[in-house]
Amino acid sequence: MMVKNDNSPDEHPWAHIRRLTGANIIGIYEIDLEGRIIEANDAFLHMLGYEREDLLSGKLRWTDLTPPEWRAADAQRLEKVKEVGILQPFEKEYFRRDGTRVPVLVGVARLEETENQAVVFALDMSEQKRAEAEEVEARVNERTRISRELQDTLLQNFHGLVYQFQAARNLVSRHSDDALRSLDDAIKEGEKSLEESRNAIQELQ
Repeated sequence: MMVKNDNSPDEHPWAHIRRLTGANIIGIYEIDLEGRIIEANDAFLHMLGYEREDLLSGKLRWTDLTPPEWRAADAQRLEKVKEVGILQPFEKEYFRRDGTRVPVLVGVARLEETENQAVVFALDMSEQKRAEAEEVEARVNERTRISRELQDTLLQNFHGLVYQFQAARNLVSRHSDDALRSLDDAIKEGEKSLEESRNAIQELQ
């Protein structure tokens, strides 16, 4: 599929696209397949921290905005655009003007009027990525909290068991019946501690 211009033959397809996307909710830009950014809406420029003067200078290139580790995949996608004219949405990153990175969800459609130009739609994924990172951090923090509680509980229980065994040992020589009762209590406490440990470990899993 390629983007088709339904307006008059003399009108550049970008004019039609810009009217449809004037709300600037999503970044939209026109490129040539060699790397130059020909046109862009304000949402795209704002996303990367550039001004329209930067675009008009002709120096903005999507290949330069792409971090090195994404370029091999982009080269493969470029061949697919040439072949079929469209790319399903995929994730990548762009450099902002200040050198930081912005994660984006990108879709590409080659213009029907030319073999060498395409329209790209880029959705800023920063908020979604931030929310995902916060969710992971929350899960890690919860597991850490449970681990600490488990450690504290086990230490307290085992300290208690040690004291009970010590008391039982002291009673053996003088009061064997009391020693047996003390040992029975220690065994029950040990079984309880084991059960609490199993439950805590299951929560961690």
